[in-house]
Amino acid sequence: MTGTIISQTTIGGKDCILREITIPSGQSTGWHYHDGTLYGFVREGTLGFATVGLRNDHREELRPELETALATRGVDEWAELLTRAGLPCGPINDVRGGVEMAARLGLEPVVDVEGVPMVRNPVTCPVDYAGERDHPGARRSAAG
Repeated sequence: MTGTIISQTTIGGKDCILREITIPSGQSTGWHYHDGTLYGFVREGTLGFATVGLRNDHREELRPELETALATRGVDEWAELLTRAGLPCGPINDVRGGVEMAARLGLEPVVDVEGVPMVRNPVTCPVDYAGERDHPGARRSAAG
């Protein structure tokens, strides 16, 4: 959220501040308190996207806006920008793409099980299979 004070004065012992604020879609001003009456109006846009429920209710109206915005960058660029902003995301991958992405993220998705490269089980991903055959989380073949 950003804000700019346009005018500020005191009338009858009360502060009167005219401020323009910009609240990005899906965000809020956060919890805070005003000691007095607050008036506001929407100059541009809509409050129809303010919550997840409202975004779902207005998804057909929101879809063209999202498609226009998303078309300005490629998938990899969006994934990087959103991940850096704290929103984990990525493209929908096939198995190879998923393994490559996990490797880029440092998750070590491939393990060696008795000389055979295997995709690590995502549920037990932190388990280090190398040298831990007797570890309870280790996966073994039917013969093992």
